[in-house]
Amino acid sequence: LKIEDIKYKNKFDGIWASASLLHLNNKKLIDALAKCYMALKPKCIMYLSFKYGTYNGIRDNRYYNDMTFKKFKNICDKLNFIIFSIHTKKDKKNRKQTWLEIILSK
Repeated sequence: LKIEDIKYKNKFDGIWASASLLHLNNKKLIDALAKCYMALKPKCIMYLSFKYGTYNGIRDNRYYNDMTFKKFKNICDKLNFIIFSIHTKKDKKNRKQTWLEIILSK
């Protein structure tokens, strides 16, 4: 099942999307987040993580949509989610890589 095919309504207490949605461009990301919003039960949460930065394009033969605080807030403003928590974190294995970790609430 692809995220584009999700049709759940008020089904889940939480959604975990660790380093998975970072392969979607902004339009597909907004569509995917809207579907996730519909799939969550009221007052429930979603976790997301993205590589931190401004890069969009092919890296290691895959599309990447790196994310900053401002860029994610602009995307989130198009949706009904509330940003509960957003922060950066260094990767434990690759100290050069920083991640943007986000918790959204419905």
